Amino acid sequence: MTITLTPLGSFEGGANVADINYAMGETRKLDGIIREIQTASNLAQSKSYSFQATAATLTSQQFMALAAGEISVVMAKAAVAAAAAEDMTVNVLINAVSCLTAVVDLDAAAGIVVQAGVVDTAANSFVAGDTITIVRTYTAGGAPTPMTGTSVTIGYQEAL
Repeated sequence: MTITLTPLGSFEGGANVADINYAMGETRKLDGIIREIQTASNLAQSKSYSFQATAATLTSQQFMALAAGEISVVMAKAAVAAAAAEDMTVNVLINAVSCLTAVVDLDAAAGIVVQAGVVDTAANSFVAGDTITIVRTYTAGGAPTPMTGTSVTIGYQEAL
């Protein structure tokens, strides 16, 4: 659903409603605040989730962007922690270009704790038709039990 923007000046010259927050130090007029709320509500906030039961190297297309937007968060974790010397790195690409400052590392030190990627604000934007891909790169390790159940979640916004 799209909320139609209220034209600037819609509340100008009206009753004291436009100035109601001035007493509390608010400097914006009511119609400006309403426009900010309308603009924010028109951004579709979404997430994309990927699960892999057995750890392996895998490149998977997650989604194709329906509109312009940006990736805001990337998180990954394993259900069973990596064994000694076992490792999986996770990267998220927009049209084959990473949107992270560094890959997310799932290893024995990470255990089963959620690992947050650092999104590169200079490379996190996309446009309609762009392809968002998750790249898992796996290195087998030793005992006792290999890592299983890796999950990756991408949080993003599209301006629909």
